[in-house]
Amino acid sequence: MDKKLDIFRRELVDVHGIPLFWSIAEQWSQVESFEARPDDLLISTYPKSGISGDWKNQFTVAQYEKFEDDYVKKMKESTLKFRSEI
Repeated sequence: MDKKLDIFRRELVDVHGIPLFWSIAEQWSQVESFEARPDDLLISTYPKSGISGDWKNQFTVAQYEKFEDDYVKKMKESTLKFRSEI
């Protein structure tokens, strides 16, 4: 086998029982030593459970009315429309 291809066909490396590509495993100490700062934002890339746009079951009537009032004020110049029901 061509020696140049060896870097692309390396075996997976076991890190805490999880097989990872060698390039990720090589840098794993940086992942483990990461410390979030208090002002960091959490960005979630996985969907939350429930139904998108299920406002009626998430907001109280008072919360929905407050949201609607705020939305109307902030979006009065916009041509975009928010749908509260699908």
